[in-house]
Amino acid sequence: MIVGSNSMSFSLLTILLLFSTSSFLNTSASLTPDLCRPDQRDLLLELKNEFQIQRPCEFLDLDGGNLMTKSWGNDSDCCSWDGIKCDAKFGVVIMLDLSFSCLHGPLKSNSSLFRLPYLRALSLSYNNFTASPIPPEFSKLKELEILELSRSSFSGCNITEFPKFIRNQPNMTSLDLSNNKIKGLVPDWLWRLPKLLEVVLFNNSLSGFKGSVEDSSGSSLDILDLSSNAFQGPLFIPSRFVQCYLVFKNNFTGQISPSICRLSSTTLDLSSNNFYGSIPPCLATLKSPLSDLNLRNNSLNGSLPEMFMNAKKLRSLDVSHNRLVGKLPTSLKSCSSLQVLNVGNNKINDTFPLWLDSLQNLRVLVLSSNEFHGELHHSQASFGFQQLRIIDISHNHFTGTLRSDYFMNWRAMYSNGDNTQWKYMGGKAYYYDSIILMSKGIEMKMQRILTVYTAIDFSGNKFHGEIPESISLLKELLILNLSRNAFTGHIPSSFANLTALESLDISQNKISGEIPQKLGDLSSLEWINVSHNQLVGSIPQGTQFQRQNCSSYEGNPGLYGPSLKDICGDIYTCQYQHHHKLNH
Repeated sequence: MIVGSNSMSFSLLTILLLFSTSSFLNTSASLTPDLCRPDQRDLLLELKNEFQIQRPCEFLDLDGGNLMTKSWGNDSDCCSWDGIKCDAKFGVVIMLDLSFSCLHGPLKSNSSLFRLPYLRALSLSYNNFTASPIPPEFSKLKELEILELSRSSFSGCNITEFPKFIRNQPNMTSLDLSNNKIKGLVPDWLWRLPKLLEVVLFNNSLSGFKGSVEDSSGSSLDILDLSSNAFQGPLFIPSRFVQCYLVFKNNFTGQISPSICRLSSTTLDLSSNNFYGSIPPCLATLKSPLSDLNLRNNSLNGSLPEMFMNAKKLRSLDVSHNRLVGKLPTSLKSCSSLQVLNVGNNKINDTFPLWLDSLQNLRVLVLSSNEFHGELHHSQASFGFQQLRIIDISHNHFTGTLRSDYFMNWRAMYSNGDNTQWKYMGGKAYYYDSIILMSKGIEMKMQRILTVYTAIDFSGNKFHGEIPESISLLKELLILNLSRNAFTGHIPSSFANLTALESLDISQNKISGEIPQKLGDLSSLEWINVSHNQLVGSIPQGTQFQRQNCSSYEGNPGLYGPSLKDICGDIYTCQYQHHHKLNH
């Protein structure tokens, strides 16, 4: 879950501005060549000279380059400068976006910024104002609708100081004060700003709420982000409708009250708190159907309720890292829009949910570290999951063999088609899916999941028999982990078709025979572990195999090869020399 304030805040600013200033921008056809008012140009040039350019820039890989103010000069129309938009009729500055501009130095109370009274949108995010306090002179910007001050190295001031310049801003629609070490109690007047649509207080030191929130008179909020703070006690439930409610990484405790269901949120993230007790079944009766529900990393117990019969719009469900028991609710098969299901690290005791293959949009399935058991398929049942790209069923009690055509229908891993653009699962400016996977022998935390990412982790179960040949069809597979099972037979030579593979772990099985020499041609394969099997013969001479640690091959006394001479020392050197003598 990544909110817009934690990545590219200016993009949300621009989107909102298109709506809030449309009446000005639509008159652009009548602009004259000399649009900018001289006084506005002089103020902007004065503002430019108030700051140094940080070298090197903290937030961008630049040697002191100033992305925004570089185009600002005396001999050009200030309304054409980067980061500037003007009222087309009067030539006054109404938008100023200086985010990611490498500005360095204090923002002073006498700054020329506060003499731009027509500003409606202002972003100073991702700069370095050297721990200066947030000036109360913001109150002079009476027309301000959008204010973004995220991660700008302001001092850790108390939020109760803000009424001086925010409380009397009747036009404020978006307020982003994230990443600034702001402390104190969130005041009740904040909820009474009549036009407020977005409040982003992510990653501060806020500890509670002051006053009543029950009498808030404003309309609905699009986004309320209180995540990564120090809130304690029962969950704060605002009385206003909140479309996206994010409170992850706090110290909220107690049971999740059924009153949470009055929020009617479409995105609800309560992860990484101290909640215990059962999940409120009333979440199934929200007025606005949930699209994203994240309860990860709490201490919730009981069973996952049968509450998904009407959850047609549920896109992601993450209840991992709790203490849930029982079986998966079969009502999940009604979630026709479900793309991500993560129930990992609980105590769920069930068989493999074959009935989930009816979900045509399911892309990520995580059942790891539970008490699932039995076989993965029935002899009379086909195995679908045509859109599945990530599956992690590691550390369970699954048994049986995997038939040779097991992966035949996993078509989403065959090819990425024409999808050349990098996109992330979630697709919202304020919320993205995240996941933890084993890759290249280490635990990898993915704060965002690329839609083209592919991984299979069947490790830590009781599978036996041969590795299915049909894996070789998955030409877009990046991560394959079959370790700590009881697989037998040989490594399929068709593994050489997995040209995108980056990480291969088949360690701690009973696999025999030689490592197919063609695997040495897999140029993408960065990490390999075949240790503790019954492998024999020469290790492939590909560069990737020669770069591995000795631990990748140990426990296979029949392996030999010159590439092991420098990796594993005398024992493998002796094996290679002995084999060389026997054959000559």
